[in-house]
Amino acid sequence: MNEISRVKKEVKLTQWAEIVRSRNESGLTVTDWCKQNGINIKTYYYRLKRMRQAVCSEIEQHDIVPAIPADAPQSDK
Repeated sequence: MNEISRVKKEVKLTQWAEIVRSRNESGLTVTDWCKQNGINIKTYYYRLKRMRQAVCSEIEQHDIVPAIPADAPQSDK
């Protein structure tokens, strides 16, 4: 993915994160909120899915390595 595409994707994810946050804070159902804000409900759920996939992908890219202090005793397992 080139730099421009990557930035566009990040911007869109950020915009939709704000939209989802706004919907969550509204207390309305997704259907009611989408009607009030002129957003197609299928678009809302599609973007929500894409956001979740991006977050999961980001998490998978980072290996979790336990931190062991330098002065901790070594155990043989």
